[in-house]
Amino acid sequence: MTIRHLRNLGYLGGVAILAWAVSGCGEEDRAPERLPREVMLGAPVFRPSTRIAQGGSAETVETVFRADAVPDTVAAWYRRALSARGWYIVGDTRDRDGVITLYAQRRGPPLWAIIRPGPGGRGTEYSLIGVLPDTTSTER
Repeated sequence: MTIRHLRNLGYLGGVAILAWAVSGCGEEDRAPERLPREVMLGAPVFRPSTRIAQGGSAETVETVFRADAVPDTVAAWYRRALSARGWYIVGDTRDRDGVITLYAQRRGPPLWAIIRPGPGGRGTEYSLIGVLPDTTSTER
């Protein structure tokens, strides 16, 4: 599965495949220390937040953070911060459990911010998910 295929599936299909890719189904997980940092460059981090996990797959990198603010505050901040940095939010959904998913694009790989209530309903836990550049593509 290449990033070109992910884009062609559209937002909802992309989220489903991204969840599969991040979970590692069918892919060997990368060691967190070997994940390319450039994937997340330009992705803003809500302050104050604590990084609690990092992982990914052959095509994605995910960093998980925790913040004391409520999910709506974190989501509103991401809407402003991403727009201010040249990202276009092309998907903004909330599910019945209160999980907010923002899908943002700009030149280069897309970014997902998945924002959910923290453990025990306190604060927020959120994931920033980036897609590694497709180095096999012949498209330029």
